[in-house]
Amino acid sequence: MDPDPLHKDAYDRVELERDQVQMGFDEEKKKVKNMELVVSQMEQRIEGSVEELGRVRTERENLIERNKAVESHVEDLVKEKDLVHKSLVEAQHGIDELKAKMESASINSERALSMVKSTAALVCDSRDDRDGKEEVIINGQKLEEEIEPYAAELDAIRNAFKNKEKIVEDTKKQVEFLQNSVANAN
Repeated sequence: MDPDPLHKDAYDRVELERDQVQMGFDEEKKKVKNMELVVSQMEQRIEGSVEELGRVRTERENLIERNKAVESHVEDLVKEKDLVHKSLVEAQHGIDELKAKMESASINSERALSMVKSTAALVCDSRDDRDGKEEVIINGQKLEEEIEPYAAELDAIRNAFKNKEKIVEDTKKQVEFLQNSVANAN
């Protein structure tokens, strides 16, 4: 039996509709797969961006920490520089004082030398006036009793002069040491 033409026509329409719906469904399926692929790629990019953002944050935090450390180091260096400058000023002041003391010692040494020369002249003049009194040996020289006080004074002056020379020499060494220290500090 032949199918009824009316039914056949309806059957063909339904079959055509079904094929169209199936094609639409297949297209929607392809679109969904494409969208899933696009979403997956976006998720991967987002994950990559999140990881990169984490690395950037970590690097930024590290840079902030390093910057704080550098700032702290700079502050320490400024404090140290101020201390060195203060020490330098104090050392320069000490050098100036030592120079003044040395100049004073030089002037005093010249005065002492003049006194020694005067005393020596007196001692020498007195030696020429011997009257046979008991002689005393000082520094390998025999002196008469009446000029003994002068000779003792002269000996004391000579010893003081030697001590003064040693002090002046020590002071010069200290000044030289301080100048070297200041030069090394710079």
